[in-house]
Amino acid sequence: MQPLVRTTAWVSGLTLLRREGLWERVRERVPAATSGLFDVQAGDWMPLEPFDDVTEALSGLGGEELVRRLGRLGAHAAVVAPVRLLLKGLGALAVAPHALLSRVDAVTRRQSRGISATYRRIGSRSGEVRLAYAGDRDIPRSRLVGMAGRFEALLELTGAEGGVGEPVVERRGASFRVDWR
Repeated sequence: MQPLVRTTAWVSGLTLLRREGLWERVRERVPAATSGLFDVQAGDWMPLEPFDDVTEALSGLGGEELVRRLGRLGAHAAVVAPVRLLLKGLGALAVAPHALLSRVDAVTRRQSRGISATYRRIGSRSGEVRLAYAGDRDIPRSRLVGMAGRFEALLELTGAEGGVGEPVVERRGASFRVDWR
């Protein structure tokens, strides 16, 4: 099985590219098949390849810093803002980093197929998130850098100050060290 991602994530990503003034510049850099998907607004699931094409184009435009920043912004729109509203509605101020990160697989399964995420507590203020992708192709580093930005956004949601390390790339995935104070 090749990994799939919800089409809503694609549409959300394209909206972010428009908002950041990058839509046309990225569209010019991706393969024609991916460029044709820039007009897609509906559907259930789609393969990862178009996402990888976009992260590679972004990396070419602004390096890993841009990819990571947009990953963080995308997570804010898709996950952080709705969860903050939920927490506020429940009267909770924040959620502990270990508690949130231990549920990363549940979030991943809602948004994708063929991608698994695990969390391992390392210390009282550190842990490791590991992503594994099904299929037989290597995952571009740019995709993993974007995921580091998404994990940064989750850490911000907890209210803890800290950071996410560079992805330690493996054949079909990566691990990310998360530390906070």
